Amino acid sequence: MIIKSGLALNILPKAIGVTSWIPLDAVAEAILDVAFVKESPPLTINLVHPYPTTWNSIMEAIRESLTQNKGLSSDALQLVPFNEWYAALREADARGPAERVASEMPATKIPEFIDSLVESDKHAIEAVNPNVEAIGMTALDTSNIQRISQRIRDLEPIGMKDAALWVKYWLQHGL
Repeated sequence: MIIKSGLALNILPKAIGVTSWIPLDAVAEAILDVAFVKESPPLTINLVHPYPTTWNSIMEAIRESLTQNKGLSSDALQLVPFNEWYAALREADARGPAERVASEMPATKIPEFIDSLVESDKHAIEAVNPNVEAIGMTALDTSNIQRISQRIRDLEPIGMKDAALWVKYWLQHGL
């Protein structure tokens, strides 16, 4: 929703902090590792990326992939602070016909949720801590899953290759 809405606005949101997004193939393999572990697994296993990547580097990778795949100029899709992105979204929502806006900018359908992301980013800015989880997510300990799953232990941080795959999929499915 954020990416499709951002594409319609010609801007994507920047945010303070990191994200622990994890590739689905790694999730599937880790689930199998847990299912077939010889000893009794721990009560809690947090299946998030053990090596988070900054939100902004992910958004930049998505931006680059979108501009390449859609034939846009390199300055056509800029990164702006989350609150500015949200203000542009609200303004577009107020201006346009509701049906068209909701179709082109689906993030307008979840204003309370987006508002909570903006507030979380505001708190992260005020705390001056670039290592917090972005947009209000909770940082989770990954020691249990790393102990069980070699795939998770050896996982590379997400980056341009992952973003290119996401964008390819999104474009094939109507982004």
